[in-house]
Amino acid sequence: MTGVNLMPAARVLARRRRRRIRLWAMVVATACVLGAVPMTLELSRHRQVQALGAERDRTTAEIEKVRGNLNQLGIDARQLESEIARAEALRTKRPWARLIGLIASSMPDEVWLTAIATDPPTARRGTEDKRTKDDRPAAPDKPAEATVVILEAPQVVTIDGYAIEQQHIWEFVARLSGAGALGSVRLQKSIVEPVLESTAVHFQIVCDWTRGA
Repeated sequence: MTGVNLMPAARVLARRRRRRIRLWAMVVATACVLGAVPMTLELSRHRQVQALGAERDRTTAEIEKVRGNLNQLGIDARQLESEIARAEALRTKRPWARLIGLIASSMPDEVWLTAIATDPPTARRGTEDKRTKDDRPAAPDKPAEATVVILEAPQVVTIDGYAIEQQHIWEFVARLSGAGALGSVRLQKSIVEPVLESTAVHFQIVCDWTRGA
């Protein structure tokens, strides 16, 4: 059976043109979608890289902060070790217990102390003892011998306090001098000052601490 198309030729061409346009539109839309997927993935990857970079920067900053704290702790530890070494050297230089015991046993009942200080306050650097086998210069490739630093102990002790009467101060000075453990004992000053509702004599005694009390 033979079919006859009675539609006008222009209408047939218009239908074909619309089909081709729809086909091209579908192709273009598909291409756009396929092109947008890699771009979306790239943007997502870029954001992840940025987030990882920011996290790395924060971690680096925290590491540097911890490293700085560790360095400061090391400095503090070395300083504390130095102070302990100085205190140990000073303790072995002077028998503090005997000095305090001497002062306490020499004090009259009418005397009370406010301060005991040394001059200098701590041991100071003295001469250096270079322990070498002889006076010959060391070889260039030989390390230098260790240098021992000598700490000089305090030479003066200052005692501050109050007494009810002047005679009690002189009694205190006489007892310290009579003990024979201090080089010399001298009254540096004595001033009458108001204390509570009465008066007392504020004194300062200076002792030469050269005999090793």
